[in-house]
Amino acid sequence: MTLPADLRLPVSRLYFELRANRLFDLPPYAATTLRGALGTALRSRTCQTGAPTCEGCPVASQCVYGRVWEGALPEGVQLPRRMEPQAPYVVNAPFQHRPYNLRPDETFVFDVTLIGSARAHWRDVIMAARDASVRGLGRSSGAESVELQWVWAAKPDSDEPYSLYREDKGMRPDAMLPAFELPALNEPLDVDGAPVSIRLLLLTPLVLVRERRVLPQFDPVTFTKRLKARVEMLARITADFQGEIPAQPWLDYADAVRVGEQFIEDTAFERMSRRQDHAIPMQGIIGDLLLHHVHPDLLRLWRTAELIHCGKQAAFGFGAIRILPG
Repeated sequence: MTLPADLRLPVSRLYFELRANRLFDLPPYAATTLRGALGTALRSRTCQTGAPTCEGCPVASQCVYGRVWEGALPEGVQLPRRMEPQAPYVVNAPFQHRPYNLRPDETFVFDVTLIGSARAHWRDVIMAARDASVRGLGRSSGAESVELQWVWAAKPDSDEPYSLYREDKGMRPDAMLPAFELPALNEPLDVDGAPVSIRLLLLTPLVLVRERRVLPQFDPVTFTKRLKARVEMLARITADFQGEIPAQPWLDYADAVRVGEQFIEDTAFERMSRRQDHAIPMQGIIGDLLLHHVHPDLLRLWRTAELIHCGKQAAFGFGAIRILPG
């Protein structure tokens, strides 16, 4: 059995180095603050209408902000009712429970993963980050409290950073954005592969919802369902994929997984919404656990979450994972 042969989903990961010009407070779950500042700057830079909101915008499918940040569907693309559009990016920052104080001249690095067709607008995202650093990254940061120093991209064949932008030189004129292909899900399934044990690290809160309830523990089947749906949806809206990823054998493989020793924390937190102008309560799990009897093909699917995250609010940096040998 094979998966759809036309499933291709390139992704690129950009790293942004900020330097503090003065004492600067990074809030807990800083990725949400960074996402809001980037989105505001990108909208100011690329909005075609100047309308106060994007709701009902007739050009959202052609607008850089609409396509990249809001996940507006391309013209002619329709999703099945069971699917909800998701933005084709992830903003990720080091996870912390408490505010973090950046001292003057101290640096801080966060990253943005651009998925599929969103990769074409990487220059707009970099310039939005520069604009955001000038305007201020949050209510308490103040204008020019940080400065964008350097932007580089990860390369699939090397650990050496690929420089895209420097504060003293501007944008690299000959840059060609490196891309990772998500693990080859369309290769023949390894039906004879022996199941393995892995260690799964939940680096930022993983928000898995089943029957309208946030799960307080890791559930392999729910995780697999949500990840499969995310890969399929992103491929549809950013890579012209018209097929469907079958539920089997993935869910059978997930049902066979056994959870071993685990250190999981069910954490409650808040994220600030600029649009709604108030804090939104969130809940998710962090920690690490051992998983046994993981089929190699299921592991291949799960590894996509190391690049695109999984679960609710993945674009906000939630659902970051890392997989290690068990």
